[in-house]
Amino acid sequence: MMRPAVPRPRRTPRPTADPMVQLPDDELANTLRACVLQLLGMQRLAGTIDLHDAARSAALKIGCDWRDLMRPLRTVATTMIDDGILDATQGEAAVDIRHARGPVRLRLRDTLPARPA
Repeated sequence: MMRPAVPRPRRTPRPTADPMVQLPDDELANTLRACVLQLLGMQRLAGTIDLHDAARSAALKIGCDWRDLMRPLRTVATTMIDDGILDATQGEAAVDIRHARGPVRLRLRDTLPARPA
């Protein structure tokens, strides 16, 4: 006996608004900042972290799905980049996180002055 076809749920369209405009609340933003900085502190040798790793770390603290934190995390990372704390990279090249597609890694910005030769 055949089962009746079950209609597939329709995918909701992605919002057309700029995701960087949607700012997370202060408590969430502070938690995300702390997770990014903590992970970067633990990755001294590698020097970079993946955004997904930061989202997973924060999700464990908050108790939610890490995928729900990706957009707020990109917003927080953008603010940290604008404040001169972080750089975003793809491969070895620095990228603008607002326009980057695909995997983005974060690293602490080198703020030490260059040594004279």
